[in-house]
Parts: sequence; structure tokens; C-alpha cells
Amino acid sequence: MKTKLLLLLLLASFSIYAQTNLVANGGFEKWTSKTTLSDWTTQNNVSQNTADYWEGFNSAMLSFTNSTLTPKITTQVSLTAGVTYVVKFKYKYLSSNYNTSHPIVLNINKNGSSTLLSSSYFATNNNWTAVETTFTPDQNLPYDLSISLNTLDNIGFNATIDHVQIYAKGTEQYTLIPDLSFEKNLIALGHDSGPTDGKVLTANISTLTSLNITANSNGVGLVKDLMGIQDFTALTLLNCQGQQLTTLDLTKNTALVTLNCQNNLLTNLNISKNSSLTTIICNNNNLTNLDVSEKLALTNLQCTSNKLTSLNISKNTALITLLCDKNSLTSLDVAKNTALVTLDCSANLLTSLDASKNIALTSLYCKDNSLTSVNVKNGNNKAFYWNSIYHLSFYGNKDLKCITVDDIVYSNKNWTGNKESGATYALACDGRYTAIPDPIFHLELINLGLDSGNFSGKVLTANISSLKTLDISSKDITDLTGIEDFTELTSLDCGKNKLSSIDISKNIALTTLNCSYNYTIDLLDVSKNINLKILSCEGLKIRDLNLKNNLKLTQLNCRYNALTNLEIHPDLTYLNCSNNRLPQIDVSKNTNLTYFDCSNNKLAILDVSNNGSLTTFYCNSNNLFSLNVKNGNNLRLSKRNFIDNPKLTCIKVDAYSTSSWESSKDPKAFYSPDCNGNTPYTLIPDPAFEQKLIDMGIDTDGKNGRVITTNISSLKSLDVSSSNITNLTGIEDFTSLTYLDCGSNKISNINLTQNTVLTTLFCPKNDLEGLSLYKNTFLTYLDCNTNRLKGLNVYYLPALTYLNVSNNSLSNDVQDLNLFFNTALTNLNCSYNKLTTLDITRNIALTTFNCSNNLLRTLNSNKNSALVTFICNNNKLETLEVTQNLALATFICTNNKLRILDVTKNVMLNKFDCQYNDLRSLNLKNRNNKNFDLTYSNFTNNSLLTCINVDDENYSNANWSNKKDAKAVYSSNCNSLGLEESVFNKAVIHPNPTKGEVNIQNASLEKANVYNSLGQLVKSFTLNLSTTHNTIDLSGLSKGVYYVYLINGDAASAKKVIVE
Repeated sequence: MKTKLLLLLLLASFSIYAQTNLVANGGFEKWTSKTTLSDWTTQNNVSQNTADYWEGFNSAMLSFTNSTLTPKITTQVSLTAGVTYVVKFKYKYLSSNYNTSHPIVLNINKNGSSTLLSSSYFATNNNWTAVETTFTPDQNLPYDLSISLNTLDNIGFNATIDHVQIYAKGTEQYTLIPDLSFEKNLIALGHDSGPTDGKVLTANISTLTSLNITANSNGVGLVKDLMGIQDFTALTLLNCQGQQLTTLDLTKNTALVTLNCQNNLLTNLNISKNSSLTTIICNNNNLTNLDVSEKLALTNLQCTSNKLTSLNISKNTALITLLCDKNSLTSLDVAKNTALVTLDCSANLLTSLDASKNIALTSLYCKDNSLTSVNVKNGNNKAFYWNSIYHLSFYGNKDLKCITVDDIVYSNKNWTGNKESGATYALACDGRYTAIPDPIFHLELINLGLDSGNFSGKVLTANISSLKTLDISSKDITDLTGIEDFTELTSLDCGKNKLSSIDISKNIALTTLNCSYNYTIDLLDVSKNINLKILSCEGLKIRDLNLKNNLKLTQLNCRYNALTNLEIHPDLTYLNCSNNRLPQIDVSKNTNLTYFDCSNNKLAILDVSNNGSLTTFYCNSNNLFSLNVKNGNNLRLSKRNFIDNPKLTCIKVDAYSTSSWESSKDPKAFYSPDCNGNTPYTLIPDPAFEQKLIDMGIDTDGKNGRVITTNISSLKSLDVSSSNITNLTGIEDFTSLTYLDCGSNKISNINLTQNTVLTTLFCPKNDLEGLSLYKNTFLTYLDCNTNRLKGLNVYYLPALTYLNVSNNSLSNDVQDLNLFFNTALTNLNCSYNKLTTLDITRNIALTTFNCSNNLLRTLNSNKNSALVTFICNNNKLETLEVTQNLALATFICTNNKLRILDVTKNVMLNKFDCQYNDLRSLNLKNRNNKNFDLTYSNFTNNSLLTCINVDDENYSNANWSNKKDAKAVYSSNCNSLGLEESVFNKAVIHPNPTKGEVNIQNASLEKANVYNSLGQLVKSFTLNLSTTHNTIDLSGLSKGVYYVYLINGDAASAKKVIVE
């Protein structure tokens, strides 16, 4: 019983005196100010030291500056009589004069107690030094514990005190430290005393706030096990990098703020209870999982070079630095991490990355992933350290074609070396591209920063769609395809290039357009550009300019074109339409016009009397006979020119002008406020012509051989056909004519050099022997049939779509019909002439072609795939191929010398007449035989034609029996060049296949013609009738199938030969 009682008392004693530090605030962590220390009293120069401490973040610094003022710190500790206590503290001598004259004094005493402790300690270095002693009180009282400085030589010094402890001896608690290297680290750091015994006093470690056991830092081996770390309960910083740890459990270290465990072998890291962590550095381990979801204070996370497949940081909104490169992450969501400044996620398996919400980013490194989508459009791209590739890199993502950014121009300028060459910066990576087929145009977009340096022939639409201004002038661009997607352009300058066309119908936001000096543009459509205010299109080839929809236009420069008509709106203030072919222009409503240049046109009448704001006006070099400048404000007209108008005699002006503008006109012209007595006339010597004008109400002053010029100068259409006219003199003053019909008269000569805006001319059934049209370049329709023309030069008529020159006397002696430049022709009739050759290979737009009744021997229509009607009867054609004329519906080739015809490709054919030829082969098998129009279809009068290939021989025999010669048969399987007659059955051709030489035996023959598989004659041989053995040479022919046509008199047969 006594033994049990003793054991119980012993347990009770341990319970009462279990190791507990009786010194309140012994680590000096509680200061109410830098000089006021909680739970202690201070005397004479005691202050908080935050720069040097043993544990935590503070120590108490005592400064001896005066021999009469001893610095001291004092606290009270309640002690029990008879109990022996361990007393500890640590000090560090801060001055350099440590010696035996500067003691650090420890005192414990109390009035009423006969026991006391007074000890002095002398520093030998400037390192932290531990003091340990014991004290046994004789009273149950609160004793005074003080630490002070003293001096024996009256020289001052400083020392700092930390980690003051008093606890009952024998109650020490130990923490097991099984890893030898770990314990050696603690000994080296002064947290344990040697020798190694696998344990450390818990009191020595429980209040530690910082522990640094970086590999090799303390001169001991590598730590493999950090068991015991659980009792470092006050730790806020742990650095254990470079060891050989495989696991790390920090669940008891709840005060941890900073953890560095990188360069270990960790497969598990338990930080589930460490909610105060702000920094985690666990690079270069073997972690497969890392849960930081509850670490809401985390600002720095570094987990590089692990084996992580996922990482959830959606709750870590305070994150500033994230390094998670060299893992196996397949996705990474940083949308909630708006405070991120640095992000490195390179060398993972990411396919997409959206950093658009990370507005604070200055460093982004996502190279060597599998990225196909990256969005860094965060509104703050200029904050990136673009001058260093280590702060921004998208390299190593071969499938990444588009990177979304704030400003493509900025990115292309500053980030060119930060991506793969195939990647492009864009404002939006929606997958839409715009084709830019012109390489120079594409290069300019690259130079402007609108595309990357990859010549792919396309640009991301998002990169161009919001652009406002584009200047690509003087770059030799030939194709502006792609401009249609610059939908927000307000200003476009594409002048001085080599464009032949321009489509700006989608650029409806345009307010300014300059497309000048693209010399081959002949059409400009601005009808959709309703916001245009300034248009400069000088130096083109346009003939018409439709401005009806451009109601906001204020400035127009269209000089140096071929305009024949121009309608403008009232708001114009600037107009330059000089050097065109305008016969008239109306500016009566343009009252705000200040600049007007219409020089070098074909104007006959001009009235600017309503344009009182004019300061500059040029109308020189026209055909003016009427000019009204009397606008009531001639005084403002500082620049003017009316010279080179030979028909102009009177210029109507304000009174001011007579004396001031003498040099601005021709000498014979004069100024007058009233020009009514100077009516201009045009002579009409042919009475029939004048009578027609009178009948039409154009000539109003009776039959007097003349007509008032102003009555005719603005006429656009004139029909004087069938009027018995012989002389059309006077037509030259009809300068505005676009349509003229003077057919069915007796006209032998016509001068149209002044009618430069003509588009339609009818002059058939006259006596014309010549027709000069070199000034009439706008003609699209010309009918001059049934005259006596011996030649016709249409070189200057590139716009011509219809030409009827039939029933004349054209021959090829002087190349009378050269159509080389008439590529717009759709309808050509040159029948009933004497043409022996005709080249239509460039007239690929032809749909109707009639060349019948000429002397043509050859004709190539292979390029005329649009032909619908083809009439070539009554010529001398020997071969004709229509396999390329797939649209052909009507084909008349009667009365020629054709031997082979194949219309199998002409599936639209329904009218076909091939009578009176020398046909041996005719293939009508075009799968459309039932639609043939029998009124116009006929195959008769081909005496050598014995078999006709058709779709259905029964149908043809039933419906076409009278459309062929009696000896010919319809068949769906004729030989392609004719039936073998019995007389040729014994003929032998060898070798076959052949490389050149072919022997023909067992038949007496007159000729052998060789045709290719298209039915074209390629070789012809005259044979020896006196022998049955002849030889022909096919060398020089390309490899393929040929037909040797054996001829003897009227008999013929074809043999197939293969040339190798």
C-alpha cells in the first residue's frame, strides 16, 4: 500500500511540475512599444531588438552607456520552497570589446528569503551563448529575476538577451530525434547539447520560430527522417531543403508561415493543418498530389519538377508567385488568381491557358506544353518584361497557332522572339482567318505588326477587323483580297500600287479612301461606302463613277481617268475631275464648292453661276462654246483658267472680270455680263439629216443648214436610221452621245472622233468603206454589217461585247479583223466576208459566234468554253474540235471538208447540222440524242460516212432515218474513226505497240492518215499502190493511242496503234 502511495505522489509531482517555463514572455515577443516590454520592468537603455534574436522575432537589448546607469530587465517568478529549478537564458555580446571587465549579471532574490542567486558571465565572442544554472528557494514567494550589465572599466557596451527560462529540475520533457543527422543539425544550431542521444529537450525547441537545416549548412550529413518536428510547435519558418526526406508531416506545426522543403525525395507532404502558410517551396521532389485548397494566405507556391497531374489553386486568391513547371499537369485554372505576378507552368501537358484575368502579371513562362490556345489579353500586356525571354515565352508549343493579346502591333514588335514562328498574336483567336494571297500585302501587314512573320497567305481576322487606319501605299501590291475583313477601317490609302481591281463593299465604315495611281483599275464601286467623305481615285482607268449613295462626300479627286459621266451631291467643297472624257457636268447645286477643276475634258457647256464660294476654277482644254462664271462673287476667284477652248468666244462674268482676268482666256474670247447675242451653231450640210433633227424637235430655228449647238451638245441618244442621209457632218458636236443609230442610210464616211463617250453604235446597211473608232474606247456594242468595209480596227475597243461585221469585204490580206484585245466579246458575227484565218483563242467570253461563209481552213475553239451557239458553215474547214465547248447548244458546220466530228462531250447540244462534209467518222453519243431538234439537225451528204455513233440506235433509226445517207448506219458501238470494210480485213499492221516504225502488209493502199485519240490529224503518208507492203514512221509522236486511217480511193478503214 505504501509503495502504491509513493507512486501516486510521484505521478502527482510530475503533473504539477511537468516542464513548464515559469517566466512570462521569456522570449520577449510581447512589446507594447519599442521600449515597453510586457511582463518585465526595464531600467536605463533597454530596447526592442528586431534585427538579432535567438528565437521568434525579438530580443531585449541592454546598452551600457553610463557607469551610474545600469541597464536591467526584471520580472517576477512564483517559486515553491524546496524545489530545485533550472534557470536558463541566452545572450549575445553585440560590441567588439568583450572581456572580463563587462559582466552580464543574473540575479534571483526576494525580501524575506535567505536564498538568492547572483552570477556573472563574461562574453568571449559575439555569438549567442547559453547560460544554465540552478536555484532552490526557501520560501513560497514570487522571486525577482533580473538580468543586467555592468562595467569595471567605465567603457560602454551592448548585449542582447533572449529565451529566458525557469522550470522545475527533473520535469524536463524530451522529443525523440531518431535521425542522427537531424540531431546533429540541432546540436550545431545550439538547440541540443552533445553527445547525440536520439532526443532533444522539448523546451529547447517548442518555442523556436525558425529552423534552418538546409543540406550541408551545418556541416553534418543528409537528413532522411524529420521525426520530432511535431514538437517545434512555434515554428513559423522551416527550411529543410536538399535533404533525403521521403515524407513530411507538419500537421502539428500550425504556426508555419514559410516552408522550404525543395530538393528532397518527398512522395507525400502533409500540410493539411498549416492554414497560415504564405510560402510553400517544394520543388524537385516526387509529389503526385499537393492540396493547397485551404491555404488562403498563400502568396508564393513553388512546386517545380514533381509528378503532379492536377493543381487546384482556385481558392488561393492571394497568390503572387506560382512556379509549377516540369510536372504532368493537363489543365491549370488561374482565373481566380488575379494577384498573380509571376507564373511558370512550362514543361507540362497543358492544352490551353487563360491568363486574361491575371491583370498583375509581369512574367509568364508556358513553353514546352501541348498548348493550342493561350489568352494573355489581360489589359496590361505592357507590364510584361518583354526584353527578357525568361519573363515571357510561348516556345515549344508546335500546335499553338494563335495567342490572344491586348495589342497585336505591340506584341509583334516586342515579343517576336517569344513564340514559335508559326504562331500569331491576335486580338481574338476565334479560328477565323482572312486570306491574303498577295505576298507583298501580307508582308506589309507583318511590318505593321498586324501579323507574325510567318508567310502563310492568311492573317487572323481578329487582328484586322478592328483596325481604323491602314496605309499600304507605294508597295507594288497587285491583289487587295482580304481587305473586306478590315470592317472597321475609316481610312484606307492603297494608292500607287499595281492593283487591277479593288472590292471595298464590306468596308462601310470608310470615311477616307485613296486608291489613286493603280493604273489598271477600270471599275470602282463605292456604292456601299455610304460614310465616305474624302475620295481620291485619280490615275485609274474607270469610265463610270456612281456616287449616288455617297451623300456625305465633301472632297472628290477623280482626275486622270476615262469618265464619261459623273453625278455628284450638293455637299462637295472640293472637286477635281480633270483629264477625263466628260461631255457635261452639272454643279448647279454645289453651292459650297470652293475648288473645281474640270480641265481637259469634252465639255461644251459649263455653268458655275450658282457656285459663289469658288476660289479656284479650272476649265481649260475643253470643247466649250458656252461658259457662265457670273456667280456674283468673281472677286474671290483668285485662281482660274479658261484657256484652250477654241469655240469659246464669250464668257459670262461679273463686271469685275473684264479688266482683271485677261490672261485667263484665249485671245479671241471676251468677257461680258451678257452673252445672249453669241449663240453658237453647228453646220448640218445634209438636208435629210437636218430634216430628221427638225422632225425630232432638236433643230428649232428652221431649215437653214445649221442647228444651235446647245440643242445637241447634251443629247445622249440619237436615232437617225432609215432617213436617206448621205452626209453626217455635224455629228461631232453631239459630244454627249452614248447611243447612235445611223443605220439604213447612204453614208459613205463618218467622223466620230469627238463622240468619245459612245457605248452603242448602229451603222449597218450604209456605204461605209472605212470606220475609224480609235477615240471611241467606251464602245460595248458595234453593228456595222452590210457595208463595204475592207478592214476594221477594233484594237482600241477593249470593252466591246457585241460585234457584227457581217456582209462586208473583210479578208486577211492585211489582218483586217484582229480580236486580240477584245477579251470582253460575248457575241461575234463576221459571216459573209473573205476571211482565211481568225484567232478567237483570247475571246474566252464568247457565247455566240458566227463565222459562216468565209474561206477559213482552220479554226481553234478549244479556249471558248462558254460558247452556246457556233455557226461556221460554208468554209473550207478540214478539222474541227468541239470537245472543250461543253455549253454548246447550236452547232452548224455544213459545207466544209471535215472528216471527223466528235460531239460526245457536248451534252447540251440540240441543234446540229453537219451536211456536205467529207466525214468518215461521226460520234453523236452525247447522252442527249433525244433532245435533238430535228428541224435543224442533219447528217446527210457525207458519202464516205458508213456508221454514226449514237446513244440508242433503235431510237435513231426510228426518228432519224432521213437525217443520214442511205448507206450509213446508226450504231452505239462504231469504231471511233469508221467501220473496217471487208477489203481491208486482210491488212496487217505490225509491230503494235511500236516505238516508231509501222509495217502495213497484205493491202494495196493510196494513203495513210494518222489521228490522235481526239480525232486530230497528226501525220499523213502517201503510199505505193503497186505493192502490198508499205512502211510508215510514227517516231516523234508522244506515247498513247492513235488511229491509222488506211485509204484506197473512196474506201477507208481505221486501225488502232499504240505508240510506246
